[in-house]
Amino acid sequence: MLNHDMLLINEVLLFSEEEGYMVVLKENKEAMQYFQMFVGEGEFLAIAKEQQLIDTPRPLTHELYLGLLQNTGLTFICVEIYGLEDRTYLARVVFRFENGPEQGVECRPSDGVALALHQGIPITVNSGLLKENGPGQDNKKDSLESFVKSVRF
Repeated sequence: MLNHDMLLINEVLLFSEEEGYMVVLKENKEAMQYFQMFVGEGEFLAIAKEQQLIDTPRPLTHELYLGLLQNTGLTFICVEIYGLEDRTYLARVVFRFENGPEQGVECRPSDGVALALHQGIPITVNSGLLKENGPGQDNKKDSLESFVKSVRF
């Protein structure tokens, strides 16, 4: 059940900027509100891989952990980006074992996004963390494609 303060995300955008690597989450393409976070190169690549923007010759870290959990009876339910504390976004992965109760474990929002995309589970963001009037998207696809072509694994 979706908390009324949480917004369901259906659009995950990646940007490679001079300032670093940025992930933007939106309810849909037309939405004017958005959640923005800067991430490291590894996290950026994990999300790009889950969006089929790149391919890697070996599994990434989150894929290793998912492989280890594969036969444990664990079911992922959703990823929640729920707060901000000391300029750090707070997130959790919600899951359950077999028919047990829902549980949550803290995670970095970027790791949660990669996991959610891989598992096909919902991503939600606290509406209080959203910014208004989405970031400009001029030539962003070209910028991302240039970045992806320069990445080595």
